[in-house]
Amino acid sequence: MKPLRNILAMLLTISAWGLPRAQSVVQTVDLTAQTQVLADLGKVKWRFHPGDDPRWANPNFDDSQWPLLSGNQTWDAQGYKGLGGYAWYRLRVKLPPDLPVSFSPGYVFDNYQLFADGRQIAQWGTLSANAVPYYGQSPWGLVARIPPHSGELVLALRVWHWPVWAPFKTGGMYSSKRFIGASAAVAQQVALARSATLVDWGPTAALFLLWVVAGLLSLALYAKERSRTEYLWFGVYVLCQGFDFAWNMLNHTWLPMSLSVRNGVASLLEDVGQFAAILFFFRFIGSAVTRWARWFLVAQFPFALFDVLVQSTRFVSVGHWAVVIMLDVALAYLIVLWLVFSYWRRSSAARRLALPLVLVTAADLVSLAYDNLYLAGISSHIQPNLMNHPFILTYPDAARVLFLAAMAFVLVERFAETQAESSRLQAEFEAARTVQQVLIPDFLPPVAGLVVQSAYLPAQEVGGDFFQVLPMAREGDAFIVVGDVSGKGLKAAMTVSLVVGTLRTLAEYVTSPAEMLAGLNRRLHGRDAGFATCLVLKITREGDVTIANAGHPNPYLDGIEVATRNNLPLGLTLDVEYSETHLHIDPAQSFTLVTDGVVEATAPVTRELFGFDRTQAISRQAANAIAEAARAFGIGAPQADDITVLTVVRV
Repeated sequence: MKPLRNILAMLLTISAWGLPRAQSVVQTVDLTAQTQVLADLGKVKWRFHPGDDPRWANPNFDDSQWPLLSGNQTWDAQGYKGLGGYAWYRLRVKLPPDLPVSFSPGYVFDNYQLFADGRQIAQWGTLSANAVPYYGQSPWGLVARIPPHSGELVLALRVWHWPVWAPFKTGGMYSSKRFIGASAAVAQQVALARSATLVDWGPTAALFLLWVVAGLLSLALYAKERSRTEYLWFGVYVLCQGFDFAWNMLNHTWLPMSLSVRNGVASLLEDVGQFAAILFFFRFIGSAVTRWARWFLVAQFPFALFDVLVQSTRFVSVGHWAVVIMLDVALAYLIVLWLVFSYWRRSSAARRLALPLVLVTAADLVSLAYDNLYLAGISSHIQPNLMNHPFILTYPDAARVLFLAAMAFVLVERFAETQAESSRLQAEFEAARTVQQVLIPDFLPPVAGLVVQSAYLPAQEVGGDFFQVLPMAREGDAFIVVGDVSGKGLKAAMTVSLVVGTLRTLAEYVTSPAEMLAGLNRRLHGRDAGFATCLVLKITREGDVTIANAGHPNPYLDGIEVATRNNLPLGLTLDVEYSETHLHIDPAQSFTLVTDGVVEATAPVTRELFGFDRTQAISRQAANAIAEAARAFGIGAPQADDITVLTVVRV
């Protein structure tokens, strides 16, 4: 009764799959009569049976009742639609006895074990109920040596097909290149198959090289102009895309690996690329990253880690997770497109990015839609090709090439503009520095009865501090002026030029520091030149001193701070009267005048200021010593402001 039950079960299984009754003729490939012992088993029909039974590897097992399936089509295309899990193929081959024989299984979906006369001779991936499918199969991905045989050989292929892919037209064997025969002949055919595969992947390799070269060139532009971080982020984005091409190519050909590893790394590259793409956009248009964009960027890293976790543990269906990945990537691209068109009117840079970003967004969204909807079982079609064998090129790949060409034009144009702007600014800085060196000379004019020393350390190439020693008509009388204009760089230098020119003009006819400050205030007010602090001392040959202060640090007399009435800085309002302070200086007494760059020098680690106490403690030293002490205090931190020190000694 048991054999009868087995036969009935077999008939019910075949009926369930809607197949005609299997042929009863044993399928055998005979290579004994061939001159060259080699056969392509791609189109040969194999005995096939769904399910799993270790006895099916036994060469003596009677498989004559199994149906025949062609080896160049998946089992889905031959009537077993929706079949997932285990299935077996069997084939009998007659070979010359004692001949070294090899077998190249070719393309087989998912994981499998290969048996020869009941002995396992090869395995691809793992076979279990929770196994993750392996990538990396190709006509030359696996070659098995057949152990010594008697002349008739039974090949058995145990296949585990991932149930997630069961609804698709996949499963089992599906290539027309599957060789068995003399080991040397098989090796030759595998080499030819390898060459054909390399040709198929040629466009992908070319795209990889193109993207990597573009990324490296962008990083080279960043190395030349470190302030232009848009080059950095574009380089990172392009390199992530290029390495994704390479990763896809390698794990289909040279690097066999599980689907979880393949998708995990690909998703990580995709997430980092999204992060870089959004930062590139904001840096390119010169806008700060908005709050919601920062939240999206921060979310990319936990999303990437969670993605890798899902791919590794499979506690969520990878098919369903593919839809989540697609939505995340689509959201990133749609955000970038929304940014482009929202900044369209405000930024010409955003308008430049419109065409290339539309191209790459359309390319990636179409590719993702095809791939992920196919993986999720929603679509049964793969993306169409612009060019087929021997040079396979998809429409998204062609769009990406156009994207790179458009972005190359945009970035080269931006680089040329920035270089021209940099050259113009450099010329202006050189001119400003030349003017400033004339206005603030290294050698001060002599004044009878006074010894004046100066130290000047600008924070940038051109500074915002100024000082002047202006002898008056009566010998031994002089104005001593020190000040600081708001801001730094070129604009501050131009304001300094205006201030110094005004001071030299005023010194010809004013007689008091208050008049000099009032004249400066009128000159600066309403010119959009910012404001300036200024301290003016008038010293006569008798030692009488008059001080007027417009928002500047007080001077020091023999190490003691001189209290002055501190009025508003220059240039803020015309409604101000500058008061004066009067005192007398004896021979050998000295004044020390500083700008706030001395007081505000900052320690790099503790962020402590040099401060007024330290300044007063060293105020009797020479000008160069005071300036150097403030500079040394802030070594390791950027110099925030210009440092200027003047010492005036009556002799």
